[in-house]
Amino acid sequence: KLVACADMASDPRCAALHGAIAGAGVRGGWFAPIITTTGRKLGVLALFHRASRRPDAGERAAMRRIAGLAAGAIQRRRLYAENQDVERRLASLMANVPGMVFQWAITPTGAIEVTFVSDCAQSMTGLRAGANARDLNRVLRRSPEIDRARLLASLTHTVGTLEPTTEDFQIECDRQGMRCCRVTSRPRRREDETIVS
Repeated sequence: KLVACADMASDPRCAALHGAIAGAGVRGGWFAPIITTTGRKLGVLALFHRASRRPDAGERAAMRRIAGLAAGAIQRRRLYAENQDVERRLASLMANVPGMVFQWAITPTGAIEVTFVSDCAQSMTGLRAGANARDLNRVLRRSPEIDRARLLASLTHTVGTLEPTTEDFQIECDRQGMRCCRVTSRPRRREDETIVS
């Protein structure tokens, strides 16, 4: 709820601000809470005026819109920081997993990009994060035709249905020769319609 104080110097709700506004030449203040969609308070949007006045309906609506935009920006920044932390922890964890771990994404336009490759997978296949469909096909060509066909059919199905799948296959690795591998795919669709697995 927006709070409008026409004269902050005499308004008891603004007592904590009296010292800060004393020499600033401001009289009126409007305050709108910055709240998440779940109701969590993030802060307060404050607008100060030299004159003593209350906001009209248009100004109240604008304050609410600006507070909503601020809430969205704060939430996005926090999510970005959380995602960065998760990626750092995942990379640390994957560096110690004895196997190949990949994450790949398919955009709504059909473009494929490898978004994560564990150190072990890099050393066995030469594949790096940022690889595209051509790079993936180069790696898959190292599998026997029957394994490759079964794996591609399974992955095509899981992307189309978003159902998890697991397939065993063989692959010729750079330094280790032919290796038996198990692919587990648990795809999910993000808000932007990109499928990640």
